[in-house]
Amino acid sequence: MADNNLPLSESFLIGIGGMFMALIGGCLSCALKSRCTRISFCGISIERDVIPPADLQNAQIQMERQT
Repeated sequence: MADNNLPLSESFLIGIGGMFMALIGGCLSCALKSRCTRISFCGISIERDVIPPADLQNAQIQMERQT
């Protein structure tokens, strides 16, 4: 039987995963509401068209991969 020095329960891992996803979602929500046309964070740079404030509530986000 292996000696497990750091016991991690499944619920702990699910909780950590949920918190990580919430953090990512919060960052993406902040970026969507931002009025900046160029956003750069941790080596990732995004250049985009800004959504007018009137259309922000009805925005439907679509991810496009550029090649």
